Amino acid sequence: MRISAIGCQTVGDATELSADIDGFRLWYRFPAEYSISTRGDAFLAAALQPAMRTGEPLVIEGAPVSPKLLASIDRLQDVYNFWDPAYRKIPIVADQEPDPPGVAAVGSFFSGGIDGCHTFLKHTEEITHLIFIKGVDIQIDNDALFSEALALNRSFADAYGKKMVPVETNIRRFCHPRDTPWTTCNGGGLSSVGLALRFSRVYIASSHTYSELFPLGSHPMTDHLWSTEATEFVHDGAEARRYDKLRLLATSEPAMRGLRVCWQDAGYNCGRCEKCLRTMIGLHLLGLSAPTFPPLDSLDPVRRMRVISDDDFAHFVDNHRLAQQTGHRELEAVLGRHVRNYRVRRLLIDIDRELTGGRLKRGFTRLSGLLSGSRDQIARAILPLALFVKSAPCTLSVLSA
Repeated sequence: MRISAIGCQTVGDATELSADIDGFRLWYRFPAEYSISTRGDAFLAAALQPAMRTGEPLVIEGAPVSPKLLASIDRLQDVYNFWDPAYRKIPIVADQEPDPPGVAAVGSFFSGGIDGCHTFLKHTEEITHLIFIKGVDIQIDNDALFSEALALNRSFADAYGKKMVPVETNIRRFCHPRDTPWTTCNGGGLSSVGLALRFSRVYIASSHTYSELFPLGSHPMTDHLWSTEATEFVHDGAEARRYDKLRLLATSEPAMRGLRVCWQDAGYNCGRCEKCLRTMIGLHLLGLSAPTFPPLDSLDPVRRMRVISDDDFAHFVDNHRLAQQTGHRELEAVLGRHVRNYRVRRLLIDIDRELTGGRLKRGFTRLSGLLSGSRDQIARAILPLALFVKSAPCTLSVLSA
């Protein structure tokens, strides 16, 4: 993968930083008042994981890269490769030059959510700038929602005498087609923005606690490794559970007034998606309200929720623990059922992988699409289930040991 033609130009009232990456023009737009770096550091952070997916060297032409950052890249690649061998270690070809002292400012990524508000309220005296990115958790073409969110986020920043830095980028459109989902590369993606701004320190708010660590793009093991001689990245907030963060937010009227967590681009908060519902559950259990969320008047939407991933599961466990602590027995029962079902599902997946090599899961997947098919097709789909049932006595003896 080759990065070339790194440079800045004026686009309307913004400064646009861009580069050509194997024919894709990756760009970032910043307010014109900021001096933006044209070094290679930002694009190395943006392109590392997509390049690792190709297994080819990453070549940066015409712009130097920080020796400190390059020294950390080997460790970053070790982590990503151990998490997923599909991310192969690759050589980095670039000129090295120390990053000179940066801007005397401290930034924090901020979108109005629980994590970003919590980090800001912890470090209010230190943080000088809040960085809000269009094209990350608001789609690049959703101008109306971004304008609404930006107005409320600016109101929050103004309430504390801080500066809001609105940024636009097409980085997700670069990552996704290269088999690198945002949840995998968001640490490098966010860091690319911080490296372009060259603030002396930039906070990245944690989504999970130290007890919930699993492979994720932004992680306490990796975020600090994107630092250069000029810019230090700090992963912050992993010491606090989500409901602890909500308790701190409740002390800030500006934070509650603009609270936004939704990724659906269907209104400020849709009130129906998993992220909205888990936040509404936390607010309900703590006896709090936020003007940007409807009240949780019924548990039916909670009963219909699905735990899809370990990421989701961690939040369900947190809310279940909070329901136990606050004595909300009905919500405790509903959330407890989700937690148990996910644990059982994970156990069955592990058993299937060990005993049938995953054939049971593949069989059920085929069966769901073949119910209207021929008898032979259905028989082939059911075969892994038959093999699993045949091995059930062995399975039970292992589980009871």
